[in-house]
Amino acid sequence: MKIKSQLNLTGLVAGIIILAGISCAEKHEPVSLKLNLEEGSVKTVRFTTKQNIVQKFEEEKNSIDQTLKMTYIYSVGAKDSEGNQKIDIKYQSISQKMEGDAGDFVYDSKDAQGEVPDFAKGYDALIGESFSVLLSPEGKVKAVFGIDDMIDGMIKKLAILNNESRMRIRELLKARFGGEAIKDNLRKVFDIYPEKQVSAGDVWEKDIGVSMGYPLNIKTVYTLKKISGDYAVIKADSNIESSGNNEAANGGFGYRTDFNGKQEGTLKVNIKTGWIEESEINQDIEGKLITERDSEESVIPMTIKGKTKVETLKE
Repeated sequence: MKIKSQLNLTGLVAGIIILAGISCAEKHEPVSLKLNLEEGSVKTVRFTTKQNIVQKFEEEKNSIDQTLKMTYIYSVGAKDSEGNQKIDIKYQSISQKMEGDAGDFVYDSKDAQGEVPDFAKGYDALIGESFSVLLSPEGKVKAVFGIDDMIDGMIKKLAILNNESRMRIRELLKARFGGEAIKDNLRKVFDIYPEKQVSAGDVWEKDIGVSMGYPLNIKTVYTLKKISGDYAVIKADSNIESSGNNEAANGGFGYRTDFNGKQEGTLKVNIKTGWIEESEINQDIEGKLITERDSEESVIPMTIKGKTKVETLKE
């Protein structure tokens, strides 16, 4: 019995020592998560969004499953005197697959032999086009450049001969790919960093307003879950709701929205550079789209369930 007790005690002590070692190994000094990219570095990044969208028209439901993949090349430039960094962003490839009650549609910019469907002509015109952004170390969008040249390049590729049609298409492209739309997308990607150093378990919040498309407010709580090697693993939990300024016009009719929902996911951030190496976000939104034309109002209930994955591809 005495030997057995000694063995049990020895095992217990060993277990405590191992746990203490693990505990010590998991402790890290607070880290400062900021953008600090190397000038001249180039990163290829792929965004993959999968969505199921259900719209209800009176008693009839219309369901759409779509997958959109967009690959960009980020070329990092110099920092200015305030540490803001210029990044040139080029559209390398785009693919989209849509399956729904109205039929199936497929587009892939890498398929040079395929005919471009009407719904994808705007995407196809983006390939090879680029713009530049100036980002602060805190991930704030200070400015975007080259948007007009990018839109001009798209218009040229679309080869629209009619001047009135060309002007109308230009306005539609500016609404979808113009400066404000670009800023909205960049804020959602980069405006994630805490204002001070953080340790595992620390929490910070971000509020982002999206003005283009369906205007939304996105309030996100970030939690630093752990430090693993050179990477910070961050959990993100968001509440989404329509903003107060949620009226817009598109194609001759006005609309407003009443949406709410949630997002949750994780991000893997390089501690040294602040670069988001990968992330995966799940989204669940429901609400209604209210359209108005000729003083007649229609209410369309909608649900949107999706997942967005961002990957920095290995060269």
